[in-house]
Amino acid sequence: MTRALLAAFLAWTIGCSDSSGPPAGTGPDVLPKSYLVIVANVLSAPYPATGGSASILRTDLGGQAPFSVAIPNQQTEGYYVAVNVSPGTYAVTYTPPNGYTTPNPQADVLVILGGYSVVTFDVTP
Repeated sequence: MTRALLAAFLAWTIGCSDSSGPPAGTGPDVLPKSYLVIVANVLSAPYPATGGSASILRTDLGGQAPFSVAIPNQQTEGYYVAVNVSPGTYAVTYTPPNGYTTPNPQADVLVILGGYSVVTFDVTP
């Protein structure tokens, strides 16, 4: 993960606030947020228009269903998405854009309360 990408993510999380719900300090917004950051590290040109998608499955609790997220092109910061998740252990399966490949999946990604974990997939044409 590049320093610019990490700085952009941290600036984004610090500036985030929920505009709905109870006033600050009176409800669930008191708990710190936890994030799973998924980075598609495109190693060489040509660079795709999007970063593909990822399937995220919580593995420390039984009966969980996976959910998918798109990985957008964040322009100069690269391809990444920060997903607000509950603290726990996750498996992430990445699907690159058409014409690109990457190793899969990454399991046992631990996200702690108020923290973030970064999962990086190296993508090649």
